[in-house]
Amino acid sequence: MFATALYADDWKGASDEGNENFHPDEGLIKAALERLDGRRRTLVMLRNDGDAHLAVGGGEGGKYVVYGTFDNLLFQVLVRNVDSDLTVTVNAGGQAGEYPERWVVGIDDAMQAAIGFALNGILDPSLIWETRT
Repeated sequence: MFATALYADDWKGASDEGNENFHPDEGLIKAALERLDGRRRTLVMLRNDGDAHLAVGGGEGGKYVVYGTFDNLLFQVLVRNVDSDLTVTVNAGGQAGEYPERWVVGIDDAMQAAIGFALNGILDPSLIWETRT
């Protein structure tokens, strides 16, 4: 397992009472992602002992945003093949933000990205990733 820790937020008012689990297994990762609701639970972050991490935010209405990095300098955002200039509001990390519609994915893609990263330390090449700095 590449991921050595899983952090999941848990908002109570303006206070994040989330927790971190060390050495998460695939079942724990899936359960944490399925609990995302875009209100109280808005972020799951998988990381290893270095700078590498992958974050999945959102959940409300089946809308998620996902990014991964291996050096905390270059970021890869999971995208859909959608030609749109629209933005979508997603609450990630306890804060609502406007994201390009192509950055908003469903649970299946978010799950696939998270499991691939956690198990193998990769950004799943069968998904579409956009580089951001």
